[in-house]
Amino acid sequence: MNFLEKYDNFCIDLDGVMWNGHTAIPGSVDAINHLIKTQKNVFFITNNAALTREELQTKFIAMGFEADVKNLYTTGTAITKYLSRKYPNAKKIALMGMPGLRKCLTNAGYHIIYPAEMGKSLKTVEDFADFDVENDIDVIVVAYDVNFDYFAALYCSACLQNGAGFIGLNADRFFIFGKMRIPASGCSLRFLETATGRKAEIIGKPLSFMFELIAEEHGLDLSRTVMIGDSMESDIMMGINSGIDTILVLSGVTNRDGIEKYEHRPSYVMECLGDLLG
Repeated sequence: MNFLEKYDNFCIDLDGVMWNGHTAIPGSVDAINHLIKTQKNVFFITNNAALTREELQTKFIAMGFEADVKNLYTTGTAITKYLSRKYPNAKKIALMGMPGLRKCLTNAGYHIIYPAEMGKSLKTVEDFADFDVENDIDVIVVAYDVNFDYFAALYCSACLQNGAGFIGLNADRFFIFGKMRIPASGCSLRFLETATGRKAEIIGKPLSFMFELIAEEHGLDLSRTVMIGDSMESDIMMGINSGIDTILVLSGVTNRDGIEKYEHRPSYVMECLGDLLG
C-alpha cells in the first residue's frame, strides 16, 4: 500500500507513535519530516494536555521533528472550544491538571481554582467538614495531574454534588513511559464518577470532537484522511467514530496479539511510523 498516494491528510498521535518518553521512536522523525516536505497536511492529536502548543512545539524541535504550531491539537486547546460551546457562561473552573493546561484555561479568561493546592492544609475528613468549598464553581475539569490526591478528589466531589459541570479531557487508563504503565486521567475520573454517581463529559479521543475541530478549521476531505495511532481504545476508535481510515502502529501500547480482543479493527497495521515510507 502506498499511503502517500492514498492520503493527503495525516492525523497522528504522539506518545507511542512519534516518541516514547523523551526518545524519538526510530524512523518517526524521517517519516514526519518527509510528509511535511512532500506537502502533506499533518495534524498532531494528543490526549495529553500537560504542555501548551508552544511548549509541545519546543519538544518537537528538540527531537528533530518539523511542526507548525497551528497543527498541534491537544485536549488543552480543545477544552477552551468545548467550554465556549457547551458552557458559554462559565467563569470559574476547578481544575485537576498540569501547568500547561492551567495556562491554556487562564489565557482563555477563566478563573482557575486548583483543588490539589487548596487541600494541602487538610489532614483528615473531619478537617474538610469545616473547609469552605466555593459554591460558584461552574465546571470541574479533570486531566492527568501528578498532584491528584484524596483531598483534591474530596473538593471536586463536593463541587459536583453542588451541581458543577463535569468534564474529563480523556478517559485513558494508562500511558507508557519507558517500560512502565503510568496511571492516566481516566483513573482520576473513575474515582470521582464512583463517588458522586455523575458521568463525565469526555472531549478527547476516542470521541470525535478533536477531529471535528480539525476538519472544520481545515476543510478536510475525509476520504483522503487517515488517523495513525498506537491505541485501539483511543486512536483507532476515534478514527472510526470520525468516519476516516486508520493505521495502527505497534510501537506503543498495542501489540499484534492485543488487536484480537477488540471488536473493531484498524484499516491497516504497521510496525512503526517509519513504515509509511516503505
